[in-house]
Amino acid sequence: MHNDKHNANIQELDTITANKLFERKGLLLDHFAKRWSNEYLTGLREYHRASGKHTEQVNIGDVVQLGSESPRLLWRLGTIEDVIKGGDGLIRAAKVRTSRGLVTTRPIVKLYPLELRFMKIRNEIIKRA
Repeated sequence: MHNDKHNANIQELDTITANKLFERKGLLLDHFAKRWSNEYLTGLREYHRASGKHTEQVNIGDVVQLGSESPRLLWRLGTIEDVIKGGDGLIRAAKVRTSRGLVTTRPIVKLYPLELRFMKIRNEIIKRA
């Protein structure tokens, strides 16, 4: 009898601990999302604005954020499938496949590349080895 009561107390304690851990996980995810939005995305956007080199910074296969009027945290991600050059030979727009599978055309000034290019280079090096 005492053993059953002891096991019930342990189960209750485990449930309470699990609930606290689940709540803590949610708080950590929220904290990460806010920091990612406020620090990384803001810095990335400002870097692209200040550099003004959108034409040199997008390539086929790059992962980009599609800038819009909504908050940055809600901007969709996409992958550049093709680039569109203007009459001057500079890249002016790109065809982007969104995370939903749709292909859309966006001007370069509305695309914000994520810093994933080094991963492609690393993977190419590994393939050659």
